[in-house]
Amino acid sequence: MKPEGIRTGSEQDNNPTEDKKDGVMWVIRDFAKRYRLDAKEEARLQKHHGPMASLDVLLSSARRY
Repeated sequence: MKPEGIRTGSEQDNNPTEDKKDGVMWVIRDFAKRYRLDAKEEARLQKHHGPMASLDVLLSSARRY
C-alpha cells in the first residue's frame, strides 16, 4: 500500500505536466519499465534514490546505453 497523496508514474499518464507542479513520485521499477532500462540500471537507480523518486530526478540520473 502506498502512502496517501503519492501517485506513481502510471497514475500521472493523463497529465504528464503534473510532475513539475506537485512532485509526482515514480516507483523506480515502473520508470525502468517505461523507459526500457535494463535490470542493472534499475538496480543502480534504486541504490541511489531508494524505491521512489521524482520524474525529473530520474530522467537526469538515468543512463541509457
